[in-house]
Amino acid sequence: MTDIYGLTYEKLKTRLSEIGEKPSRADIIFPAIYGEPPVPLSELPLKKETLEKLSGIFFTGELECIRVQSSETADKYLFALNDDNTIESVLMKHEFGYNVCVSTQVGCNMGCAFCMSGKLKKRRDLTVSEMTEQLLAIRKISEKKITGISIMGIGEPLENLTNVLDFIGAGETNRNAKSLSTTSTTTTKWR
Repeated sequence: MTDIYGLTYEKLKTRLSEIGEKPSRADIIFPAIYGEPPVPLSELPLKKETLEKLSGIFFTGELECIRVQSSETADKYLFALNDDNTIESVLMKHEFGYNVCVSTQVGCNMGCAFCMSGKLKKRRDLTVSEMTEQLLAIRKISEKKITGISIMGIGEPLENLTNVLDFIGAGETNRNAKSLSTTSTTTTKWR
């Protein structure tokens, strides 16, 4: 089974075609699963046979939030991953809106002096779905409209470039579909 949040719009269209479905169904599926609230796959406005086929191939993952630490300027979320690793994401509160700082790796090998993540040492790259699910979980828990995404949490984004670009691509498609509710995505490299 494939976590559908790990697919870009174009990859979903390709996968739908491979299973004998119309690629245009992505126009229904993509905005729905990223909506506020997300529509479960089983409740998409598609034929029963199509829904059964999709449920045998795709699932929608969800990160488990272990802890939220709140302050006036930010809320830090600790998430458990399926392999017993944990990652942190941050909801930053600004006068202009709410920005989610997304992690891209479990640990980091960069060793930047100002950053605690380097002390963890990199264990692995995050998948596209794990990056996406950080954003969706924070949106659900905080009940805030997310206006921006910063890809500068735990890990070096450019060391996980393929997955980061797919994550950004999914966000861009959703911004165009008006379902992800962000206005900007920022990636930083510190070295």
